[in-house]
Order: sequence, then structure tokens, then C-alpha cells
Amino acid sequence: MSTAVKLPPDPSRLIEGLRDTGYDFNTALADIVDNSVDAMATTVRLGIRMDFEGDITVSVADNGHGMDRDALLNAMTYGAKSKKQKSALGKFGLGLKTASTAFCRRLSVVTREKDGEVLKATWDLNHVEKTGEWEVLLDKPRKDEVALLDETAEGGAGTVVIWEEVDRLLKDYENPTGQPAKNALKKIAAGFGEHASMVYQRFLDHEDKRARNIEMVINDAAVEGWDPFCKKNDKAELVA
Repeated sequence: MSTAVKLPPDPSRLIEGLRDTGYDFNTALADIVDNSVDAMATTVRLGIRMDFEGDITVSVADNGHGMDRDALLNAMTYGAKSKKQKSALGKFGLGLKTASTAFCRRLSVVTREKDGEVLKATWDLNHVEKTGEWEVLLDKPRKDEVALLDETAEGGAGTVVIWEEVDRLLKDYENPTGQPAKNALKKIAAGFGEHASMVYQRFLDHEDKRARNIEMVINDAAVEGWDPFCKKNDKAELVA
């Protein structure tokens, strides 16, 4: 007769190991945008920025339906319960966490339902390593985080996903705040813009009736839907 023995994984080793699931930056960030699409957002605003000390922050804000406390905790659970919508792009309840921590050590989600309060939950890999526990941190959102939310949600429902302590995006530069590092980050942002233009084409092209319209902005620059046949270029010629 078999004997069942529970063998829970070591939190620190597993959460660190899940950083190496093979994401590239474009795929990882698109995984976050997918959640905004699933939340029925009509505006998605992304920031890929470096501060004066060379620290990088990546943010994805939307005006989707937002989450209450239970939904937020479920979203932050590794192997979260499945979404009700059959059309949901996320399937296994891992993407938000594994895509984010592939590039950062601190993942925060700030969210608000319609007429609800602003909630915040954070996975801090350094905290998990220190405590050896699967502990997500619940905090009061900072003013700048609420401002990020309100810039897109305009006081209504929405969500912001924030990557801090980004340690796997740029190589080590002798001067992390120098022009070469800034140029590299600018190139990465532009590369994601091209990727998003193709992946979310039907949402970004307002003449495409297959999906609802979404306005997407990266570092204050609008992303337009991919136009492979140059239909919007008056100088393009059709070749039979």
C-alpha cells in the first residue's frame, strides 16, 4: 500500500529557478499586456525608463476592470486558478509572475475596481529568500504608483504592473547611466513597440473589425497596428 508524503518545494530555490524559464523581453512584456487585453482595457500605457542612478523600471498600466482583494491575491498566486473567460490569453496562472521575475526581483501589482479602493501586492524575491516563505507583501500604494494608475484609468478601474530591481535586461555597463546604456534601453523599448505592433495588430488597427480598439502607448509614443501590405501608404503600389 502506498504512503503519501508531502514534499513542498523550498520557496527561495523554486522562485529563483522559475526566473530561468526562457523568456525573452518581448515575450515577457507581451505576457503582461495580455492580462490587460483580458481585462477588457481600451488603453494600455507602458513605461520602460531609467532614473538618474541607472535603475530601470518597467510598468504596464491599463483601464481594464481591475481587481478586488481576492482576485489580486489569486493573480499573484503561482499556479493561479483559471480565468472564467474561455478566450483568456493566460492559461496556466504563471505568466504574470514568471514573465516578470525573469527580468526583475520585485514585482508589484496596483489595482482598483470601479468605485473601489486602490490595492497593492508585491512579490519581493529578496524577502522570499530571507524568510524562506511564500509570502506576498500587501502594502499601501505609493503616490507615484497611484499617479501611474490614474494617468491611464482616470480615477476609475484599472491595474498597473510594475517591475523594479530590474537586473536582467541590460548588460553591465561601466557607466550604468551613460549614453550607451540609455541608447540600449531605448532600442529595447523600440523593439517591443515593433513586436506589439504585430502581436496586437487587430486591436491597434482601428479599421480592423475583428477586435475592439485599444490605444497603446510606450514611453509617450503611440503604437500603431502593423501594416504589412502598406495599405495606409498612399505611395505604395500593388503588384499583380
